[in-house]
Amino acid sequence: MRLPFRITICGLEELPGCAETRISHVLSILAPDWPVPMAFGSFGPHKRMELRFHDVIDETPGMLPPQPGHVEQLLAFGHGLSVEPPAEPHLLVHCHVGVSRSSAAMGLVLAQAMPKCPSRNILIRLSLL
Repeated sequence: MRLPFRITICGLEELPGCAETRISHVLSILAPDWPVPMAFGSFGPHKRMELRFHDVIDETPGMLPPQPGHVEQLLAFGHGLSVEPPAEPHLLVHCHVGVSRSSAAMGLVLAQAMPKCPSRNILIRLSLL
């Protein structure tokens, strides 16, 4: 399976190590009250979108689960990689740990970018990261 752009998934601790990888797009998924990571100051020019929700599925007191609007924003951002791709497109998706929210988000972006690719293949690709 050939991806339409390079992909990286990571957590907050790994962000500083990504500064030299020529990232063109960053999708940040953070808790609502978390500060913007300082690591982005060392990244080169890139487009960035920030989504803020907790790593929960159900309504939990004091926690904000992902909403349909978050998915719409995520897909619109991912669509920009296909419509106006930079010379070397490279999407970095991160959340706090780099496991659940970021992997799910990357899966949605890849499914949108490669509609003929079976979802099983996308999930296998993500499991190899």
